[in-house]
Amino acid sequence: MARRRSENKKDDMLTREQLKQVHDRLATAEIAAVEAFYRSAHHRCALQPWWLPTPRAIQELVQAWKILRRRRP
Repeated sequence: MARRRSENKKDDMLTREQLKQVHDRLATAEIAAVEAFYRSAHHRCALQPWWLPTPRAIQELVQAWKILRRRRP
């Protein structure tokens, strides 16, 4: 059975304030930087048989996806 790296730690989730900071930083970054951040987050979210992605990694992936969706025609 797959397990998280750190079992139910509150530290592996971003707070609302941290999430807003990530969003604001990505919103002002160059598109190439956002794409690189997205690829990195996507890699960290890849499902593996021995572990699941952390909530933080998924939160970061979603934020990058939201920014890319708004910027791409």
